[in-house]
Amino acid sequence: MSTVRTVCTVLSAFCGLTGCQYTVVPDAPKATEIASAVKVAAIPVKPVEPALPSGYSWDVPESMQGVKIRNQGKGIQKKIVALTFDDGPSANITPQVLETLSANNVKATFFLMGLHMKTRPELVKEIVSKGHAIGGHTYTHLRNPDEYVAEEEIKRWDSLFRDITRRTTRLFRPPFGNLRSAYSKAALKAGYPLILWTNTGADTTRHINAEKVYTAVMEQLHPGDIVLLHDSQDKQHTATALPHIIKTLKEKGYTFVTVPEMLKEWDAFQGQGRSKVSESPLKSTTHTKPEKIEKTEAVKEKEGAVAR
Repeated sequence: MSTVRTVCTVLSAFCGLTGCQYTVVPDAPKATEIASAVKVAAIPVKPVEPALPSGYSWDVPESMQGVKIRNQGKGIQKKIVALTFDDGPSANITPQVLETLSANNVKATFFLMGLHMKTRPELVKEIVSKGHAIGGHTYTHLRNPDEYVAEEEIKRWDSLFRDITRRTTRLFRPPFGNLRSAYSKAALKAGYPLILWTNTGADTTRHINAEKVYTAVMEQLHPGDIVLLHDSQDKQHTATALPHIIKTLKEKGYTFVTVPEMLKEWDAFQGQGRSKVSESPLKSTTHTKPEKIEKTEAVKEKEGAVAR
C-alpha cells in the first residue's frame, strides 16, 4: 500500500472517533498512462462506408474505352433499356427518383456534378449502396472551358468521388452532349468513353411537363436504348413522369440495366458482326398515346414556384 493510502487509513480511524470529515485522494495516474490515453484519443475514427451490393461492377468493355459511345447498339433486338439521370444529386428530386427506382426494383445510372456531390455526399453514398451506377459529369458543367480547366475539373471530380465512395468509375458524359468540347478531349485522353444517349425525355426544354416527358421517351423507344433524363433541382416534371415511364416499359416487356451492363450488351452485339453506327436512330413510327399524369397539389405548388 502506498504512503498516501497508509495515511488515509490512519485518518479514517481517527475521524471515526472524532466525527471529522476527510476526502481520500486516490493514487495519481502515472505520466506514461496519461500520455498513452492522450495518444489513443487522438486517433481519428474512420467512418463506416456503405456496403456494396454483391456482383457490383462498373467495368467498361475494352473496345469502348477512350471512344465516343453513341449508337453502337442500334438494331439490337433484346428488350433492355438503361435509364440515366444527369446534373444531380439534388436535395428534392434525387430522393424522389431513388424512391421510385427502389419501389420498382429498377437500377439506373447517375452522371453527377462535382459541386453537388460535395454538398450532398450522403446522396452519393445512397446511390451507390442501392446498386446504381455513377459516372462523371464534370465538376462545374461549364459550356466552353479551356483545356487546362477541363483536365483539372475531371481530376477534381475523380478525387472527390474516391473520397466519398472509396471507389473509381470509368463512366463519363460530357455536358450538353458536346463531343468536341475540351471536357470531351480531356476525358478521351484519360481513356474514358464518352457516353451519350439514344433516347431523351427532353426534360430540359421550355414549357415541358410530365406528360411531354413521358411521351418523348415512348415515341423514340427502341430495344437497347440509353435514355437521357435529369434529376436536378427544377426537374419535378421528370420525377412525376418516371413511375409512368417505368410502368409502361415493363408492360411492353422491357427490363432495366445500368450503362455498364448496356455497354456489355452493345459490345456483344457488335461482336456478332455488327458494325459501329454513328448516325442518330430513326424515330419510331409507332406513337404511344400520352398517359394522363395527374399532379398532386404539392407538385403544382413546386412547379408554380419554379415558374415564378
